[in-house]
Amino acid sequence: MGDKKLTSDFKSQVALAVLEDKKSVDELAQEHDIPPAKIKQWVRRIRKQSATLFPDEEWSDSENRPSELRNYLSLLRATLDATANGILVVDLEGHITIYNERFLQIWDIPEEVIAGEDDETAVQFVLDRIQEPQTFLDKVDELYNKPEASSKDEIQLKDGRIIERYSFPQRIGDKVVGRVWSFMDVTESRTAQQKMNRFARLLKSINENVEEAILRSTPSEGLVYVNDAFVEMFGYESKEEALNTPPAEYYHNDEQRWHLVKKLKEEGSFSNQEVQYRRKNGSTFWGLENCTLVEVDGREYIDCVILDITKRREVEEALRQSEEKYRTIIENIEDGYFETDLEGRFTFVNDSIERILGYSREQLLMMDKANYMDRKNALSIMRVFRTVYDTGRPEQGYDWEIITRDGERRTVEASISLIEDKRGEPVGFRGIVRDITERIRYQQQIERSLKEKEVLLGEIHHRVKNNLAVISGLLYLQADQTMDETARSVLEQSQSRIHSMAMVHEMLYDTKSFSSITPETYIRRLIDYITRNLDHGEKEISTVVHTGHIQLHMKEAIPCALIINELITNAYKYAFPGRKQGNITVRFESEDENYYRLEIADDGVGFEKKPDLATDTGEGLGLYLVDTLVKQLRGTVDIDLSEGTRFIIRFPAGEHDLG
Repeated sequence: MGDKKLTSDFKSQVALAVLEDKKSVDELAQEHDIPPAKIKQWVRRIRKQSATLFPDEEWSDSENRPSELRNYLSLLRATLDATANGILVVDLEGHITIYNERFLQIWDIPEEVIAGEDDETAVQFVLDRIQEPQTFLDKVDELYNKPEASSKDEIQLKDGRIIERYSFPQRIGDKVVGRVWSFMDVTESRTAQQKMNRFARLLKSINENVEEAILRSTPSEGLVYVNDAFVEMFGYESKEEALNTPPAEYYHNDEQRWHLVKKLKEEGSFSNQEVQYRRKNGSTFWGLENCTLVEVDGREYIDCVILDITKRREVEEALRQSEEKYRTIIENIEDGYFETDLEGRFTFVNDSIERILGYSREQLLMMDKANYMDRKNALSIMRVFRTVYDTGRPEQGYDWEIITRDGERRTVEASISLIEDKRGEPVGFRGIVRDITERIRYQQQIERSLKEKEVLLGEIHHRVKNNLAVISGLLYLQADQTMDETARSVLEQSQSRIHSMAMVHEMLYDTKSFSSITPETYIRRLIDYITRNLDHGEKEISTVVHTGHIQLHMKEAIPCALIINELITNAYKYAFPGRKQGNITVRFESEDENYYRLEIADDGVGFEKKPDLATDTGEGLGLYLVDTLVKQLRGTVDIDLSEGTRFIIRFPAGEHDLG
């Protein structure tokens, strides 16, 4: 036959011709250009299959054996071809006795490789396709060494496919005569749970242990064969009981059965027909039926495979109810919800979108976006859509101006995400919009009001600063005209204190913050002022300022300003008697998250003893005022006299309610 493919059916027909004594081996070899040894090999295989179908009987025991064998081989072939699994049966000597086309397809084995009927040859042929060939071989050897054992495992192929392998003993009665291998490509089913459920139970044998119900019937006489799965699926006690039950009893609607029979006669087969069946106890279930009309020895048979899809339909119904619930929620939320195609055309809108835009749903689904937004906003929204499409990530919280049916411009806050199909391909966009027009109007009103208050507050600070400046000027004039040195000193100290407060208001006004100042800038300006008033060129007093990155609230700034003014003034006046030089250091930093630390130190003569700030007023009000201001800040003050004088003041950060 040259390169012509030798199919399994052809081999069976040639072998049966020999067994029926229609032609000799040599005649068939010459007729088909096939070596006689091959034909004899096929005959041996048929005899082995006959032994499987007719255990404990001799071939010559029945004159009708070839016809019966032909019938059962046809049924066997139909059964094998109906299953999605690749089937391979190997006897105890390692000879391949049965396989189906699906087995060849899964492993991509040429017919000439399998024609030798040697299992070892087939195994060696597929090894280079397997990621872990040694593990594969170890499992094969283990099962051949344990004829009674069954197994289920997975095989990873180098091309990325995943093959489930089932293996169990082939029995004739209680005797193990070989091993059945079943292979299923489960690569796609890993992403589809319903496909995994389809093969929940392992194959136990070629015919009897698949999950699907397998049957053979005639168009007029009824069932002639059913497998165990059929008996279990329909709730019968035995195959005999199932075979003696009229076919009409299995269908919930007998008219549907005859409709399917008619379809078979007209088309020869049908696939994936959803049919409602009736069990023995009267309950019903849904199945997926695949049937083929075949002819054997001039007689028509209907070979069918039925898969119970009750659970799948339950899942579909649950999904339908979930979608209905989802739609109900979408329709009743206050925010607008929409879906579009990739061009941005509406494919779904809820009632809130209709209310916001003022158009009906039917109008919106047929409307171009130019009807409800201007070109600028259309370009903006399409840029957002493009970003979502390119990145796959949602975009949230951007503003989009729309034009209602009445011509009013309104602003919505939108969030957009991508819609993908079951393959992960983008098919459109979905979004939620909230009408924020009134919120923006209120926000604008608040901003205008806040601006007005800022202007007013700035004017207050400016006037307070001016008034303090006037008071400071009056004190200066009064001091200038006072001959009594004690009175003059009191007036000058009061002027300095008022000026220190005025500087705070001046900085608040200049920085436009109106609530806080930066200590470093203020301290340097205050030191400059004190230096100009107290340093008459007689001494060289060096001042160093260290501050952290802190902001003082106005209610903290005023007490701190007065404290710094008092202590630096005292240092200038009293720390360096008889000296030409001196050093003053100011440190103002955050001690931790909750406290500020203010240090004012000099390297002067210091105090003879540590003063009690609450009672020792000395010759003036200064230290008593410092103690009062520290208490106002809810702080503490320590005095270190080890090297000159160091005042260490700690007070809570952010304590604005200072009384």
